[in-house]
Amino acid sequence: MRSGRVMLGAFEWVSIEATMKIVEIRGFELRSELPEVQGNSTGFVDHLSTFLVAIRTDTGVVGWGETWVSPATASTLVKRQLGPQLLGRSPLDHGVIWHDLVRQRGYDRRGLTMMAISALDLALWDATARIHEVPVWALLGGRHRDRVFAYASGPYFRKGADPYARFQQEVEGYLAAGFKAVKLRIGTTPHRDREICLAMRRLLGPDRLLMVDINQGLSVRTALETAEAIKDADIHWMEEPLPPDDRAGYAHFAARTPIAIAAGEALVGCESFGEFIEARSVDIIQPDLAVCGGLTEALRVAGMAYAADLRVAPHVIGSFMNFHAALHFAAVLPTRPARPFATYPIFEFDQTPNALRDIVPSVAVHADGTVAIPDGPGFGFEVDPDRLAPYVIDSWTLRL
Repeated sequence: MRSGRVMLGAFEWVSIEATMKIVEIRGFELRSELPEVQGNSTGFVDHLSTFLVAIRTDTGVVGWGETWVSPATASTLVKRQLGPQLLGRSPLDHGVIWHDLVRQRGYDRRGLTMMAISALDLALWDATARIHEVPVWALLGGRHRDRVFAYASGPYFRKGADPYARFQQEVEGYLAAGFKAVKLRIGTTPHRDREICLAMRRLLGPDRLLMVDINQGLSVRTALETAEAIKDADIHWMEEPLPPDDRAGYAHFAARTPIAIAAGEALVGCESFGEFIEARSVDIIQPDLAVCGGLTEALRVAGMAYAADLRVAPHVIGSFMNFHAALHFAAVLPTRPARPFATYPIFEFDQTPNALRDIVPSVAVHADGTVAIPDGPGFGFEVDPDRLAPYVIDSWTLRL
């Protein structure tokens, strides 16, 4: 960190030099093959991919950001349209830069341009905190917690006659690892969904949370049939039963089921979230920092949700970058009740074998079902280039 020192009486003030500027931006498209194909109600995948961006200042500080949606398109947007606008500017002006980038969206107000801005916004926050040599949560006014309650996001479908065949074995593994909450993938038929939910409730017992994720795979009518079928399994929330832009469908569904509804991972920008919040279509808001517009926009979304007395639980997938950023986001969210043994925010710990997350050593799950909030500068990780290299399928560099 480069600084200037000014003596004012008995006090010494340390200020960051205003001349600090971004001199390099690097983009990385990453891909990791899964050891086994897995899926949900809308299909199967055999790999994970994401786009990482690293910004470097003239003092050598590096900040990292990510968006995992359409990595090749995001990479092009950052390289050709958005990234050049950061060169020569100070990362300390991250708020001004965010607004400048948002004004460049044109017609793409709720799509990939905002997702690409998410990656740059995260990198700017990371760099700014590293310049100040503090965690990002400290820049945001301090943390409410040093650990956050986490849920195991899985199991996923496997190909074959019974997509739920290994759920029992995998959930037993989550419990052995320390998790006290599990989010299943369902969405085959209401009858089969009921059977697996009741079986998993018996395995979890009455004192653990059970959530289900349908991944946008049902119609309103089938979603209502499924909600009725699984209600006896004490479902904490039902996630994304419908396509993310079906505002009328969510409102219709919410008015007819007692099960709490979680959604928001596919929403971009406050305008999108505001429409769902105003309509009371969801109970738990799930912004993804790498999708919704970055940490800057996620904080605005959280404010809207809390003003409406809704709960916030960040959606977390992608690489080590989004994982660590979401922990800092969770650290600064106000506490809201969930059950006697848990409070919101609740943190998503995806159980997909994820080599892109494990580029940085994984965060452990404690015996009480929580994970620790990082204490290091920025988002609290250090990247070993040798561990990144095997997954890079394309990269580029912009320089001032």
